[in-house]
Amino acid sequence: MAQFPGSIQAALLFDAAQPLDIDALVREFLAAEATTGSHYNLASDTKPGAFYRLFGSNHVMITVEHVNRQAKLPLFEIALSSPFTNMGTPDARERLARHKSYILVEAHRGPLPPTPQVLSLLDKLGMPALGHSLAEFRLRTMLCGRLSSMAHRMGNATLVHWTPNDHLMRGDMFATLAAVPAPSLLHIHPFLFDGGESADGRQQVEIRTIGAHHFVGREIHVAATPVPWADVLDGILAFVKVGCLDRGYVVPDGDTFGMDNGAYNYRVRHIEKDEKSGGFEGPLYRLDLLLSQEHDFKAPDFVEPVRRFTDRNVPKDIMAHLGARGGSVLREWRAKRQMAEAAGNQFEVRTDRPAPPSEGSSLD
Repeated sequence: MAQFPGSIQAALLFDAAQPLDIDALVREFLAAEATTGSHYNLASDTKPGAFYRLFGSNHVMITVEHVNRQAKLPLFEIALSSPFTNMGTPDARERLARHKSYILVEAHRGPLPPTPQVLSLLDKLGMPALGHSLAEFRLRTMLCGRLSSMAHRMGNATLVHWTPNDHLMRGDMFATLAAVPAPSLLHIHPFLFDGGESADGRQQVEIRTIGAHHFVGREIHVAATPVPWADVLDGILAFVKVGCLDRGYVVPDGDTFGMDNGAYNYRVRHIEKDEKSGGFEGPLYRLDLLLSQEHDFKAPDFVEPVRRFTDRNVPKDIMAHLGARGGSVLREWRAKRQMAEAAGNQFEVRTDRPAPPSEGSSLD
């Protein structure tokens, strides 16, 4: 089950003590939101130039706070340890060291902040957590990203810390990623690890995400592969996006998924709690890349399919091979096909068993 964060926060760091006109930032945001039909009221604890609390007709609370000092540097250590941070913003430590002020932008559902005390009280009263739906979560991420991007454009943020998944990046990089609807690279942080060498001597990478569980209930571990991480990210996002569709689903344990054109193919494993995937503790979804046409990669256990079919046209020899299990397997395939088609995807069974002479060479 997805675990939608109740609060979305971004911290924008600036080299100047007074980087922008905060009043003007809030006015611009309110004007932009009015064009969408959302209107906000200023709360009584608003302090012009320093702190703003805006409660919208969309039931989202927005806060904006300017802090005229450096942020606490130890809070950024996890983000600084990420290879993604080091590749995208190699001078992140220097940028941190020189910043003089920061702006916190936060979005949460309802008038009460989702603090542990408030959540505990709601639980005792038997009230569901507010904003616990994908649509509301996406709204919070969009609003926080939009307002933060405005702040960067007006004040040129030297760094932005997207706190839900410990992303740390340049302001311009953040603004680009924030313009892409969730889930995207902004919302799923790929932590990269050395995966050793492949059987043919190529350097490999492993990936363990931070943020995927917000959408599909678990983080994702991509087992060691020699394919560049940026291309593997396409597979991660495809897996998550299917789970976010209106009639979406998580690929079942043991099944594979890929592009219709056969560009890549992954096997999915559901790693449960107290189980491990390599060096990582479950629960996780493990993705093993089996095929990448672009990078001329086939995993040692990849089996080139000879025939493809669905539950609608199972070859007679396959049914005979299944024997007494045939009925239950056919029902399982039918359920999976219906699930895939409901989400706008395709389902097929692949086998390396050649067709018997009487059935010909092709069953497509």
